[in-house]
Amino acid sequence: MDELEIGKQLLRKICDDFALQEDVMQGVEGEYKHALAVLKWAEKLYDGPLPASLALSAIFHDIDRIVTPKVGGGFSGDRKSEEYLQHKKQHAHRSAEYARKILNNRKMDPSLIQRVQFLIEHHDDNQQNTITSDDKELQALIAADTFAFFTTIAPTLYKVEGEKRLKDKIIFMLGKLNDETRVKLWETPLAETLFEQIKNDCLKDYFLANNPRGKEYTYCPSCAHRLINKQIDNRTLRSCPKCPFVFWNNPKPVASMLIARDKKILMVQRAQAPLLGHWCLPGGYVSYGEQPQDTAIRETKEETSLDTEAGHLVGVYSIDNDPRGFNIDIIYSGSIVTGTIAPNDEVRCCKYFHVDDLPKQIAYRHREAIKDWLSEQN
Repeated sequence: MDELEIGKQLLRKICDDFALQEDVMQGVEGEYKHALAVLKWAEKLYDGPLPASLALSAIFHDIDRIVTPKVGGGFSGDRKSEEYLQHKKQHAHRSAEYARKILNNRKMDPSLIQRVQFLIEHHDDNQQNTITSDDKELQALIAADTFAFFTTIAPTLYKVEGEKRLKDKIIFMLGKLNDETRVKLWETPLAETLFEQIKNDCLKDYFLANNPRGKEYTYCPSCAHRLINKQIDNRTLRSCPKCPFVFWNNPKPVASMLIARDKKILMVQRAQAPLLGHWCLPGGYVSYGEQPQDTAIRETKEETSLDTEAGHLVGVYSIDNDPRGFNIDIIYSGSIVTGTIAPNDEVRCCKYFHVDDLPKQIAYRHREAIKDWLSEQN
């Protein structure tokens, strides 16, 4: 019997032994389902065959909540506090110690046990206090725990503690992820509409507060001095202490085109991250010196091979749901002049959707723009 099957059997036995435990917020069976969900996500998220150490860590990462729930369970204080970080570290330590004990009793390889103990010990580290952010298995465990949270723990936490406390918990979890995983979480839809909205609201707030564009500038492009954070106009901006340079981090202009035919809208499916697989109107960034209408025409040509002309302005929309940063989208109606649809490498495919049957995953504010365009037609 391999280590994974042994781990599953041990987890089942522990849950049966502690089945009457009353201090577990989502119940012992809820914790059992969460552990298996983390294992499933680890299999999806890990690049390559799942190592036994990662599989066992997924199974036992929260075992403390079952065997010692009075100290390993919920936290009633401020989840932004140092006290909460210590609570999570102690929880991880107890889970790691318990996993070490039971795996040792099964005479598993000492190096494997040591690795499992390490992964569980650090699974609640955030990006600020972990020294192992480049550990592939640890990142997969942290990501799998986060993804599984939304389907196995979030509903109970929402019911018991309310939306605000749930969001505080999610914000803490987002701080544990690397940038790539945060974007993947953004791109992964949840079946439950309420938690999909809560997830995306938290991610939007996170990306607005931690705009990845700020990482583009470490040194001043003018004098090469290391930049510092400085409060300017009630904002924290990357600034040079030696010369006047300030990275203002202003929104970038985007232009898109809405092409309609018999109440069907032409959309393209993204073939690149972020928002991989999402549908949107053809469009892209405005080049320096380019008119927005010309951008919409150029980008539509690049993504669909169609020659078009821009019509009236549908609207101007603030894109606050793109992890690359806050942008301004200028959307025009358009019409096809000539050409046959043929997608380029940036899009998977191009397709017309009836306005009453739009795809579920629409990027940016394009669903809102289509709705505004429809109201003009009535």
